[in-house]
Amino acid sequence: MFRMAREFTNMTIPNTLDGSLPAKAFGKPGEKPILIGERYLVPLQDGSEAPGELLSANVNENNKNVMAMVRLDDGSTILCTMPLSDEELALYKDSPETFFGKYEPNNKVEHPVELYEWMLKVYKDTPREKLAEWLKGHVDPKLLAEMPREELVKLYAEGIAQGAAAKMKGWQKKSAF
Repeated sequence: MFRMAREFTNMTIPNTLDGSLPAKAFGKPGEKPILIGERYLVPLQDGSEAPGELLSANVNENNKNVMAMVRLDDGSTILCTMPLSDEELALYKDSPETFFGKYEPNNKVEHPVELYEWMLKVYKDTPREKLAEWLKGHVDPKLLAEMPREELVKLYAEGIAQGAAAKMKGWQKKSAF
């Protein structure tokens, strides 16, 4: 009985009654929320931009940006950052689990180990051939040919986490790498 009463005191009325995200319903005109499954122009390493579908994302509150996994039209998958406005960051803090338009229990990465674990989940079903292709030039070809797919996933996830840790402010102090 007491638990039920406590739950009722913590309940809030939804901002929208049709199930849409507040950012979509009440956002500024022309401001498009960052949603999984939507298409975006994302920056590439050479400075150009390419269209792709957002597969997964995590918010880095300290840097006010999103670490995004995007599948480009050529089939490759990249990791990039997308800036967040103050309004978007406030919306994220209101509902972190549904910020990207789909329920994801933890969209917050505060440490490279958390990014590593996220990458393990994202790439867990990636075919061995694709992982070997991505790791080519980074790993001894003999080892690459002998490693099981699960180990390639771990190696790839570790590389992404280490690369991101080197680029992100604030992680250097907390990093185990």
